[in-house]
Amino acid sequence: MTTTLTANETAAGTSQLVAVHKRLKELLSQQCDRFRNYLLLFDKQQIFIEAANADELLAYVDFEERVVAEIFSIQKVIDPLEKTYKTYEQADGRFLPRNDITVLKAALEELRQEAVYKLARNRELLSARMTDIRREIDALKNSSFTGGRRPVFHSYDAASLVDITC
Repeated sequence: MTTTLTANETAAGTSQLVAVHKRLKELLSQQCDRFRNYLLLFDKQQIFIEAANADELLAYVDFEERVVAEIFSIQKVIDPLEKTYKTYEQADGRFLPRNDITVLKAALEELRQEAVYKLARNRELLSARMTDIRREIDALKNSSFTGGRRPVFHSYDAASLVDITC
């Protein structure tokens, strides 16, 4: 038994495929924009790490968390939409020009790779900065000002008895 699609069913399938195609393209573009923002954020973080500006760095870390959450939320929509797109495409038997989707996915992958690189670079910079700060703290603890000992006011014991006779 063979099944043939009526003209209405074929038109409906094609219109759904086109709608899914457009939505997927839109979401991939949004994801690329999010990754571009993420890359700019890494550049700003690098500046603040090198300048040892903790307040600004903290603000950008908070912003980074929001951007990452947005990236993951969009990806949660993209993944099933891609599967739906492939399903419609295979069922329809005709293929829409996928060049725009392919180009967007390639651009997105390049942005992801660049983000991974910049994230690793910033982690190394931050780790090096933390090591420098630890050295500075150790140097202060062992400075000639304190002679490597506790400050003078720590060397006296607290009074245990007070003479109140006059």
